Amino acid sequence: KIAATIQQQLLPKVMPQIKGLDLASGVIPAEEIGGDVYDFLKLSDEKVLFYLGDVTGHGVPAGIVSSIASALFYGYSTEPSLEKIIVEVNRVLKAKTLTNMFMTLCLMQWDVVSSKFSYVNAGHDQIIHYKAKTKTIELSLIGGIALGMLPDISKLIKLQELNVEVGDYLVIYSDGIPEAWKNKDEMYGMERLQNAIQNFGSDLMTSLAMKEAILSDVKQFCGDYKQMDDITIIVVKRTA
Repeated sequence: KIAATIQQQLLPKVMPQIKGLDLASGVIPAEEIGGDVYDFLKLSDEKVLFYLGDVTGHGVPAGIVSSIASALFYGYSTEPSLEKIIVEVNRVLKAKTLTNMFMTLCLMQWDVVSSKFSYVNAGHDQIIHYKAKTKTIELSLIGGIALGMLPDISKLIKLQELNVEVGDYLVIYSDGIPEAWKNKDEMYGMERLQNAIQNFGSDLMTSLAMKEAILSDVKQFCGDYKQMDDITIIVVKRTA
């Protein structure tokens, strides 16, 4: 219980106010202590850094690694590039955690002045991009390597950009959502998640509403079946 309380303190208490963005997030741990971690680090009025990570498994070992990672991203957040941040965090995680523990992660940045959304994927699930103009879904590029597997990942990661227009949604999530089980044979799946976001995109006006709708859809699908993995989600909507 003490560990769970400490971990809860590491999660953001309030969403940062960033011009042009509407943000929402949430986490539902499978146990008292989870292996998912996320945060929003407002570097200035013009830039916000945020991430969502998923450590192998859940429970105490995963919770410890996610707490270490949270501190590392906070400490390295002033580095000049997303690539530098993620390379340095990986270096420490590899040196200071168990060899069988690793973390998939998506590290992102929004620049208010240039209206540029950039990200680095470290073996994490693809970002789902709802495009308001066409009411269609696109998936970000897959790639990168999970943190904590190799001492140096500088040649295995790549900075990417998404063209996010006014009204568009970005949904970043842990695999606890597509891999949420209804019974021992059927799970929620990526196709159902994409369809849900596409259906909700034209009707819902805020990121909070989108987040709640997705989590409600997952809960309705799963019913009373035991939650097997942590569920974490970040929803970003461009408003200006």
